[in-house]
Amino acid sequence: MFIRFLYLTLLFLIPTRLWAQQKSYFNTPDKNGRDRTFFGGFVIGMNPTQVDGDNFSGYHKFGLNTGLISFVKMSPTVVASLELLFSQKGAKNVEMYHAPAVGSVPIIYTAKLNYVEIPVMLHYQAQERIQLGLGVSYARLISDKEEMDSYTSSGSSNLQNTFRQSDFNYLIGIKYQLYHNFFAAARYQYSIFSIRDADKIPIQFGTTAQFNNLFALQIITLF
Repeated sequence: MFIRFLYLTLLFLIPTRLWAQQKSYFNTPDKNGRDRTFFGGFVIGMNPTQVDGDNFSGYHKFGLNTGLISFVKMSPTVVASLELLFSQKGAKNVEMYHAPAVGSVPIIYTAKLNYVEIPVMLHYQAQERIQLGLGVSYARLISDKEEMDSYTSSGSSNLQNTFRQSDFNYLIGIKYQLYHNFFAAARYQYSIFSIRDADKIPIQFGTTAQFNNLFALQIITLF
C-alpha cells in the first residue's frame, strides 16, 4: 500500500527538473505587490479506497473527494491547510461462486460510507512546485450502506450496519503546482482507530477490527 504511494510520489517528482525555475504560487505577491498570508479555493477529486479487516483486498471502490480548502502561509517554506470535504469511502469486491446447479455466478459485496471530513495538514515547500505534507483528519459518518448481491437471492441484501460515527485518520501527501493557481495533490490516509469492532462485523466479512485505507487524488484551484 505505502509502496504504491511512493511510486505515485516519484511520478510527481520526475517533471520538476523541467519546471525548477517556476516560482511557488504561495510565494508570489498579490496585484499590489504585497506578500499574501491566506489562500482559499476548491477541491475536486476521488478516493480509491478499501476497508482493511474485511475478507477482501484491493482499491476497487471509488468515491468522491470534493469541497473547500484554505491555506495559511506560516513561513516561506511552510503552509498549513484546512479542508472541508464530502468524502466517500468503503469497499467493493466481486467474486465468482461456482454452484453445481447454476454454474458460475458473481457475488458482489459493497460498503458505501459517506463522510463529512475535515483534514488539517502542514506542508513543507521541498521545491518551488513541490510540497510534502503530514496531517490528521476527522470524518463524521453521514450515511452508510452495506449490501451483498448473492446467487442465493434475486436482489440485494442489506446488512446490519454497525460502523462508528467518527473516523480519525493520519495523512501523508504531496502537492504539485501544475500551473499558477492549479495543483494536483495525492495523499495516503489510514484510520487511526477502527471504524467497526470485530464483534459487530457480519461473520462472512471479517473477524478483526476494520479500518479505512485509501488514497485521495485531488485537483485544487486557488484564488
